[in-house]
Amino acid sequence: MVKESEDCMSNWKFFMGLVEEYKPYFKRPKIKILEERNDYLSRYPDAWAYYENNNRTAYILKEYDNLIVRIHELGHWANTCIYFSLEIFWEFIWWGLGFRSLVKNKGDNK
Repeated sequence: MVKESEDCMSNWKFFMGLVEEYKPYFKRPKIKILEERNDYLSRYPDAWAYYENNNRTAYILKEYDNLIVRIHELGHWANTCIYFSLEIFWEFIWWGLGFRSLVKNKGDNK
């Protein structure tokens, strides 16, 4: 009984660690206006802007900065939020509810 309780707590702590890891992706992104093409945009001559997920920044060329382009780039952030929401839900079933503990091999002490 104590081992099961410890497993549940360990699973929950792991799940909460994942939630903390994903939290920054839900913060509203910054928008940076570029005077000229940077390295990334230089590789894609038809692109006017892009969203960088790692630092939550939308980069937009100055001459194409308008509401529609901004909404498009913020849409990439919204997709990221949807993805991580689904990921959190999926991991909640596995770790948060302890489903993992129910299906692991009996000889596995991890």
